[in-house]
Amino acid sequence: MPGFSAQIGIKAPAAEVFAFISDVNDMPRYLPTVEKASWSGEDRVHLEGAANGRPYAVDGRLHIDADAMQMSWGSLERESYHGELQVFETDEGSELACRIEFQPHLQTMENLAGAAVPDADFIKAKLDAVLRAAKQAVESQRKAAAGEGELEPANKGDYKLVF
Repeated sequence: MPGFSAQIGIKAPAAEVFAFISDVNDMPRYLPTVEKASWSGEDRVHLEGAANGRPYAVDGRLHIDADAMQMSWGSLERESYHGELQVFETDEGSELACRIEFQPHLQTMENLAGAAVPDADFIKAKLDAVLRAAKQAVESQRKAAAGEGELEPANKGDYKLVF
């Protein structure tokens, strides 16, 4: 099963980054196609949004391990899709690492890619975009709290990946 991973440095304490990432209400701020996220039961999350002009509503598994600063998720319908985010403390702040694994489903990949041919570079670019959106959200939140203004929000139209 193909796996994809990416990581990004964030200028914020690891606990702060993890608190943001693991708050279901914040998911629309870093998952580009998600418009609404809510808990739907123990270790279950409900996501609503739109990808390539098509609305969707999906339930999935979501487990948060605050002690390990790790969040893992997966599809209820396709056991072959799952991933995890983990936050690590660094000298400069923290690092957010993500790994996803799935067996590609051709129609889903074509829907995500639109006219483009989906490949490993496509998936990696979308994963990097998600991490950049999380970084921007956390760092702009810190700047706003410090009275330094706020960074321009990420443009959700720049990427089309559903987690």
